Amino acid sequence: MIDFIEFLKHPTLGHVRKPDWIEMLKLFLMYLFIAVPLGGIVLFVSKTFNIEHADYLTFSVKTILIAVFIAPVYEEILFRGLLRLSGVTALLFVVTGLCLLTVSFINGKTMSVIVLTIILLGFAVLFFKVGLSRLQMLADKNFRSLYYISSALFGLLHVFNFSGDVIMIAVFSVILILPQLVLGLILGFVRTRYGLKSSIVFHMIVNFPVMLALLK
Repeated sequence: MIDFIEFLKHPTLGHVRKPDWIEMLKLFLMYLFIAVPLGGIVLFVSKTFNIEHADYLTFSVKTILIAVFIAPVYEEILFRGLLRLSGVTALLFVVTGLCLLTVSFINGKTMSVIVLTIILLGFAVLFFKVGLSRLQMLADKNFRSLYYISSALFGLLHVFNFSGDVIMIAVFSVILILPQLVLGLILGFVRTRYGLKSSIVFHMIVNFPVMLALLK
């Protein structure tokens, strides 16, 4: 817990450690302790300003597979995979991005297609222009910024879970995504200290109670 707080103030790459599940259990409980009251604030704001959560789920095997097992995998690869840039994480990033792009295109999600296309093209240009080694150096040098940015982007992504008055959603966007911002910071720490597999597992564990809370 103390390690996380110190990391939060001064993010550093360090070395990947063997997963400490006791420490991660403490982080999970800490997240619940923070997220529950934040969720209450989000609920109050939503009800006060007629903002609806567009992600309420119907219980099914498909729901469990997507929310608990599939979403954490692609979200961790896309948002935190590159915090430790390597040939493997770069390949995973591109393959995952292309898979999501294909699914978005099939489902007619134009905005997702545009955003993913820009991200993948931008990464491809950087990769071929700068090269993997140089890109790794830049990523390591700017790790602190990448950590905070990846956490912020992860949080901002979840603003699209809400529907209603667009102006009200924009005004209260920071409040609405506070639980995800906190989760992004924790997941970034877990990914950096214990590896990508550990952050995926942690994300799955967190998503299970969240999924239960969103069931109709």
